[in-house]
Amino acid sequence: MAVQGPQLPLDHPLAGCEAKLRRAQQNFELLDNEVGGYLDRHPEPIPRVGEFDQATNEHIRWRFRPIEHPDPILGALIGDYIHDLRSTLDHLAFELSFLDTGGKVPPRTIAFPCCRVRKYATGSPPAWESNTTRKKLSGINARHRAMIYRAQPCYRHKDVPASPRTVARRKRNALADLEAFWNHDKHRTLEPVASAPFDIRAEIVAIRDCEPLEDPVFHREVLGRPIETNAEVYSIRVRPTGPHPQMEVDCRVGVLVTFRNGLPVLDILSRLGNWVSHAIAFWASEFEGPKARLLWGLPRGGWVEGGFNWWTQRFALRGIVDARRALRRVCARRVSCVVCC
Repeated sequence: MAVQGPQLPLDHPLAGCEAKLRRAQQNFELLDNEVGGYLDRHPEPIPRVGEFDQATNEHIRWRFRPIEHPDPILGALIGDYIHDLRSTLDHLAFELSFLDTGGKVPPRTIAFPCCRVRKYATGSPPAWESNTTRKKLSGINARHRAMIYRAQPCYRHKDVPASPRTVARRKRNALADLEAFWNHDKHRTLEPVASAPFDIRAEIVAIRDCEPLEDPVFHREVLGRPIETNAEVYSIRVRPTGPHPQMEVDCRVGVLVTFRNGLPVLDILSRLGNWVSHAIAFWASEFEGPKARLLWGLPRGGWVEGGFNWWTQRFALRGIVDARRALRRVCARRVSCVVCC
């Protein structure tokens, strides 16, 4: 994703959304650096020289080397990045409701929905035509609701597809992926893993004390999956002609950093960031009209803008009392002190 500096005025309703996108970009750059450093430390997961199988006496096999999976800190960076993107959309929904109601603060249920089906049914995922979605879109007018609907996963799709193949042929929906990542990260760490690439090619460069009888046989079940130590990648059938059968291959294979379902981390996260960034740029013009400008800079309400209430007073007084007690403990021999006595 690429968010080039502050583009919106500071009092623009979507300036906060843009700030969140810039923070998401910073997290993405940190994540990119961490992944790059990890890949530099693990350049070749497959040895060049295969291992002769003494059991069969006619196979040379290549297996994955022992490899450590990425540091869990990557999961924390990914979670921060995902939260910045998802909360950006909720901020957008809040500002649309504030705009369409003429400056009325929306209820706490306001949010940007993600609906996989149109009509509600028992046991179905969140539906567009449901009370939950109506509450999330409280105060947003029909025109803006129609624009939000066109971004939903259920847009132009049947609630009950004809076959699983139909679902498999559908393009990935950025909003659906973002919602899935966000829900996962709220309760579990988004843990990336080291995976094998989706395509592996090998070329024989040296042969010793053996004669190949066939082309290398690749085990496709390991492609694109998390790397397991000593898992066999490919093998070749040979006839030994000496005491030390050996074969060297040129197999330039790198490690992929993916999620456990095979999605490449940097690719999918970059796509989600670009989608949210383009969405904010698309919606920004809705807040440029004369009537919309009258709402710029108005207070949006909320807990932190609710004034100095009894709870904040109690919190502040408790801090003063604790500070006085700390100063008393410091004073030696109970000497009179202007500050604490």
